[in-house]
Amino acid sequence: QHLTCITVPEGVTALKTFVFKEARKLDELYLPSTITMIDSLAFFNSYAQMTIYTPENSVIEDFCQENRISCQIINS
Repeated sequence: QHLTCITVPEGVTALKTFVFKEARKLDELYLPSTITMIDSLAFFNSYAQMTIYTPENSVIEDFCQENRISCQIINS
């Protein structure tokens, strides 16, 4: 609950249920291009001010758009 920035390593393919549950202080999340699935409850009660940074990835971009999360595309 106290982390403000997390980098998920390359090779991780899924963000499962409650992986970031109630991480209310999380401001920056760096996700790899290898993500192919994000559970709808992965960020349960978490992302009020969060920005997700990722290389181009339609799964992540779609999730951000559907959940009104700021998403920034970065160079891989």
